[in-house]
Amino acid sequence: MENFFKRLAFMGLGIFSTTRKKIKQGVDKMVKQGELTAAQGEKLYKKLVKDIEKTHKEISKRVDAGVKATMSKMGLVKKTEVEKLERRILQLEKKLAVYQKEAKSKAPAKTKASKSRCRTNKTATKKK
Repeated sequence: MENFFKRLAFMGLGIFSTTRKKIKQGVDKMVKQGELTAAQGEKLYKKLVKDIEKTHKEISKRVDAGVKATMSKMGLVKKTEVEKLERRILQLEKKLAVYQKEAKSKAPAKTKASKSRCRTNKTATKKK
């Protein structure tokens, strides 16, 4: 899902790049036709590109906000959130392994003698 939106953003960048070229061509044409001087053409080009960059940033912010809102409504999580949870799970698994190892070392070892005592006690109580 995120990749789709990234591709969409890159398409927007491609359009932005194409728009710059078209503006440059249009301004150059106006200079050739004598409608503008070279200095005026350069100034106009810079102004138009600056305006387009500003608009592009505003649109990007709105798209980002829309994507985040949509992902939130759909119950989707970010990749970074999943990675954070995976790291937390690994930490907990390591702690659990340590606790299990400690519990095994503290538990009394069962021997054959202790097992046989249990059996003899059972038989003794049955005979009574």
